[in-house]
Amino acid sequence: MRLTRIKVATCALVVIGVAGTIIAARIMRQRPKRTWDLSRSRALSLVPWPANKASWDPVVPFDPHGRVVVRFPENRKFDRYVDSLLFSKHGEQIGTVDFNLEPQTAETAYQTALGLARDWQLDTAPLDEWYGRVSSGQAIYGPGPPTVAATRRNDRPLTASLDIFHSYRRDKPFRIAFQVGWADR
Repeated sequence: MRLTRIKVATCALVVIGVAGTIIAARIMRQRPKRTWDLSRSRALSLVPWPANKASWDPVVPFDPHGRVVVRFPENRKFDRYVDSLLFSKHGEQIGTVDFNLEPQTAETAYQTALGLARDWQLDTAPLDEWYGRVSSGQAIYGPGPPTVAATRRNDRPLTASLDIFHSYRRDKPFRIAFQVGWADR
């Protein structure tokens, strides 16, 4: 009887430990790995430009492989999981921020792209056309219309561009590249 209680108590502790680990992992995934606020300034000092980068080098990459939050003017915000992002400078200011999202299935890429397009007021027709082609069984590789999509908005001070490309992974064959920039760059 005593041995059974010890086994039950041990199993309960293992279950609690596993559950705690899962909960902690979810909390860590929800917490942004990096946050930048470019809503008031585009100063290069807002980005930790590596000291080993030549002064003429126009870009600095980051590979957070996690959630990133970047605040922009006009109360706009990018808040997503990304594989990498790239800051480009124009003179002594940040000119563009490029986000490369993690590989996704066609359905997930379409939903993610629609969300970004709506948030940034981009035309969704090219995304709908793209999803119609890939969801109808069009081969991703080989002859036929391209299975990539793009939509842009360059008619305001804060510009946005969204592209869906191939990731070259069978399980998640698409990835999204999203760029935000300033028209005066």
